[in-house]
Amino acid sequence: MAWIREKAGDQEGAETLYRQAADAGASRLSIDRWWPYGLNPDGSPTPPWF
Repeated sequence: MAWIREKAGDQEGAETLYRQAADAGASRLSIDRWWPYGLNPDGSPTPPWF
């Protein structure tokens, strides 16, 4: 569903759905593109490790 929103140009809606999927424990494959280093406990994207 998030992929469909992303392709339709609804980036905010897609990000919301990707965050919901991440919170629900979705596989890394579905969220790596948005947050390649994961999310911090406060929901902000984790910066690169190096």
